[in-house]
Parts: sequence; structure tokens; C-alpha cells
Amino acid sequence: MGGGLGAMPLYAMTEIMKYTKILFLSLFCFFNISIFAQSKDLNKIDWFSFGAGTGVKDHLSIFLSYTFLDENAYQININSDVKLLLFSESTNQLYSGSFSYGITDISKWFFGGAFIGPSILYKDYSKSDKEFGVGVNLNAQYYFACSDAIGFGMDMYGNLNTIESIYGLRLSIFFKSY
Repeated sequence: MGGGLGAMPLYAMTEIMKYTKILFLSLFCFFNISIFAQSKDLNKIDWFSFGAGTGVKDHLSIFLSYTFLDENAYQININSDVKLLLFSESTNQLYSGSFSYGITDISKWFFGGAFIGPSILYKDYSKSDKEFGVGVNLNAQYYFACSDAIGFGMDMYGNLNTIESIYGLRLSIFFKSY
């Protein structure tokens, strides 16, 4: 099941995860501060969201995304689908990242969007068996805004890819910026 672009050393994955956490913490802080510094034009709204839910079979799905509107709608999305195998040597984790194009529907209290775009994937079957792949990410989000800055909603997703196609439903929290 391995092959692909070759096995990535554990220390490289640890470094990637460390810098990914720093990047997302920085983005989180930046967008929360910028909520109060920008005008409230609904055509220029951005939102940062994260959540968790059910995936295919016995997978737990976790995601982090940033959606921004200019003349068009775009989304950067990172997903992790982890198979819940207790007392197993297999890790069976699938990570994906995507940059998607979409459409949005925005009002003062409700907003959402549907997005599609290319994705790259990394599957970790076990400590020595890993694989890389490509796919198409599909994502739909619908949110209720509790205030000008925060809200909650749901995220439906799918990823058709060369390794293992996945889909699911996740509850999420979002932070929006104008």
C-alpha cells in the first residue's frame, strides 16, 4: 500500500505539524484582532472555522478552514480523518489539504457556502507504511451567527481521491471577520 512519493521520516512529519500549529494559531489571532478593525461589508466577509464529527465507517473527522471573499469565494481547508482502532498497531490516518473555489449566500445572521477544489493527501497506515495522493475536495458549510464575531453550524464534506475516498458531517464553530 506504500509507494507514492516515498516514506516521509517521522521527524519531518513532527516538524511539519509543529509549524502548522504555529501558522494556524497566528491566523486565529490575526483574524480575531482584525474583526474589530474592518468595516462591515457583507461582500467582504471572511471566516475561520474548525470542528469535528463523523466520517466514513468508524472515522473521526477534524477540520480547520479559512474562507475569504473577494469578487469570488475561496477556501483553504485542512482535514484529518482518523480511524478509531483501539488496541491496534495500525494508525490508519488520512490527512488532506485543499484550496477550493465556491459560491456563498450571506445575510446578517445566516451564511454558508459550497466549495470544490483540488486536494493533496497523506495516508499513514502504520509506522512504516505511508502513501501520498491527489483528489477533489467538496465542502458545504452553513452557519448561524450568534454575534458579529462568532457562531456555530455544520460542515458537510467529501474527498474523492486516489487513496481512500471519504465523506462525513461535522459540527463546527466559526469566527468571522469583515
